[in-house]
Amino acid sequence: MLQLEFRQESNRVRNLGMAKRKFRIVKRENNIPVLGVCEYCHAEFAADPETIGRPQDAHAHIQKQFIAHKCKRLDASKNCGAGVGEGC
Repeated sequence: MLQLEFRQESNRVRNLGMAKRKFRIVKRENNIPVLGVCEYCHAEFAADPETIGRPQDAHAHIQKQFIAHKCKRLDASKNCGAGVGEGC
């Protein structure tokens, strides 16, 4: 759940306790983006094979997937694979 705080005197909304999603291209072939990720939930987005020869179209296709996705961040404490009382 996203927590927002509104300060009347400054008219600004602050994000409390939740990192913002961030898009990043992580793989290129011949300087053409082929794979992007959400740095918050680690979802991956691939370029459409039809856009491989067109860098701007490939980037736009990947970015559209990022914009459309909803983050489902896994709780690290539940997914570390360690037993009870063991650290990750």
